[in-house]
Amino acid sequence: MSSSFFDRMIPFSDQAVWLYLSIYLLMPVGPFLMNSRKQIFRYAIGIILISLLANAIFLFWPTSCPRPGVQGTNAAYRELTTIDNSFHAFPSLHAAFAVYSALCGGLVLREIGSRNFWRISLWFWAFLILYATLATKQHVIADIIAGSVLGLGIYACVFKEWISIFKRKLSLQPVAINLTKPRSTIL
Repeated sequence: MSSSFFDRMIPFSDQAVWLYLSIYLLMPVGPFLMNSRKQIFRYAIGIILISLLANAIFLFWPTSCPRPGVQGTNAAYRELTTIDNSFHAFPSLHAAFAVYSALCGGLVLREIGSRNFWRISLWFWAFLILYATLATKQHVIADIIAGSVLGLGIYACVFKEWISIFKRKLSLQPVAINLTKPRSTIL
């Protein structure tokens, strides 16, 4: 994948590896707060579907991003580049899991009636992870967009949020008709 103008605007930072790795702390927030097996099952199905779809793309269309050299970088970044397969760029699993996790966490927080502060905090954290994927040069913006769409799409399918949103917007109210009162006619 080639870098775009936007990708070149974000400078490389090996310190952003800590934000990049924080995905492993964000992901369990939603399931930790879930109180029903049905929700946890749906969460797990979403993680599996994201992984299967992304890995199918990695298998049939491997892509990589230009990475800077590891000379002079911190140990965590060097270890990341050793472990992370460079041909798994598009779509970004970090982006997919960050968006999916923020949506799942937000769903549970909304259900338990928490303040908006916590949902906004989840999204801010997810945004920092997306930024870190660009700052560590593990992904380019196209990977981030594709991964985010993947996470959002799987969430919509698994949790059927799009159905409840549709129902809320088009909620039909029952109409009461008084049958004991005679209708007046207008002539």
